[in-house]
Amino acid sequence: MSRLAVALVLTAAAALAHAAGMAPPPAAPAGETAGADARFDAGLALKQQRRWKDAEAAFRDVLRERPQQAAAWSELGHALKMQQRYDDAVRAYQRALDLQPTLAQAVEYLGEAYVAMGRRADAEKQLARLEPMDAALAKQLREAIDTGKIAAW
Repeated sequence: MSRLAVALVLTAAAALAHAAGMAPPPAAPAGETAGADARFDAGLALKQQRRWKDAEAAFRDVLRERPQQAAAWSELGHALKMQQRYDDAVRAYQRALDLQPTLAQAVEYLGEAYVAMGRRADAEKQLARLEPMDAALAKQLREAIDTGKIAAW
């Protein structure tokens, strides 16, 4: 991809993230560049466009620079889950939750991955974990468990 194309994607990603009211990722620790922030935003924009392989690449790029960023692991897991790469997605969610055990979105996504894999008991465990954290996400996971289907999103 040319530098101009990358700049356009990053600009569009930032505009989409801002328009969607998305919070930026946590501030970079000393010594890291703002480039990871832009790549994280680009990944979120690609996710909005359902460009799962491109989103995966963006989040992997962020993680090369920030391997301790739980939100990037969670988003990587989501991109993998949407490509039906469930085992890889579960590993990414587990890494996110190792780093930040209260990251509700990762718990919900992990539960959905278990639903997609036919692992209802594991999904139920994630639901029990999620309920005290976030009622709205718990409701979404409960629906996925009850229907046996995850959202196309």
